[in-house]
Amino acid sequence: MPHPEHQPQDSRFQIVQPEGTAVLEYRISGHYMQIHRTYVPDSLRGQGLAAQLAEAAFDFAREKHLRVEPLCSYIRRYAERHPEAKELI
Repeated sequence: MPHPEHQPQDSRFQIVQPEGTAVLEYRISGHYMQIHRTYVPDSLRGQGLAAQLAEAAFDFAREKHLRVEPLCSYIRRYAERHPEAKELI
């Protein structure tokens, strides 16, 4: 199972697979981590990659004492299903 790689220089988390790259893009503004895009190529959907990226991003936010501003619809839905993530919003 692939693990998300944090690319802080590019403000993103990614999972690279032969079929493509799944990404979560964010911006840090003050005490907020604004997650504005989650993308999984069609060929990789249904494998839980977006959830892995979201978990990595929320773990990072928690570690850095940041609040999360979910500008991406997937991240809003993820937070609704995961109380440990929702507490950071």
